[in-house]
Amino acid sequence: MTDAAKKSSTFAALRGEPPIARAATLPAEVAERLRLAIGRRDIVDEDNKLPSEAELAQVYGVSRPVIREAMSLLKADGLVIAHQGRGQFVNPAGSNVFRLEPNVESSGDLRELFEFLLSVEVPATRLAAERRDPQGLLAIQQAYARLYDVTNRGVDAAPTTRGNEAADGADEDGEFHRAIVAASGNRYFIAFADFLDARVRRMIRLARKNTRTRSAEWVWQVQQEHEAILRAIEAGDPDAASHAAATHLNNAAARLALYQQDQG
Repeated sequence: MTDAAKKSSTFAALRGEPPIARAATLPAEVAERLRLAIGRRDIVDEDNKLPSEAELAQVYGVSRPVIREAMSLLKADGLVIAHQGRGQFVNPAGSNVFRLEPNVESSGDLRELFEFLLSVEVPATRLAAERRDPQGLLAIQQAYARLYDVTNRGVDAAPTTRGNEAADGADEDGEFHRAIVAASGNRYFIAFADFLDARVRRMIRLARKNTRTRSAEWVWQVQQEHEAILRAIEAGDPDAASHAAATHLNNAAARLALYQQDQG
């Protein structure tokens, strides 16, 4: 088969693809479509070459800069590699990057994600109770104090203020949990916690927003869960720390399930 024929055949496989609706995360959505198409080998010729930017832009109904940014995401994952003067190719070894992009609208996704988080955060919290040194404990206490302060201000604020992302406590929530993982002293937990935090930030915001808008009582229930974790770590009680961390995550999952019901 000639190069022109191979190119025509590869491009033809894309013609059934529906255009992508406009969205704030357009490059990410294009990248996800491309991952699926690559996995099915729909758009890859026998030499692992991908269609040109212009062809992909026409198929997906987006601009070439969007395609370029989507390709950059795939390159960052190691799934796509560029050969100077020859174009873009699928990496024969496949992606070398672990990906975690939960769909907060899917109950199945959330259930599996929280099962996964339990396997990471609970043992890390247990280790923090066993190993925390004075400096690590102080970092946890200070992060908790900031979280308590922003939670208290959020409950007392006027309705128009409570809706502001700056006052939702998600950042302080993340700092508290990162301080706990850091106190575990396990560099793999620490590195993976940073990865998780970047991927589940939207989920944390949804959980806190749902809790805050339902009732002040729920807000303080969450704060009491955080305090139980802190007190267990302060006491150096790994069993209590594990139990408190698991309770917090299971309750967070239930709160997000209620958010889904509200949106349904």
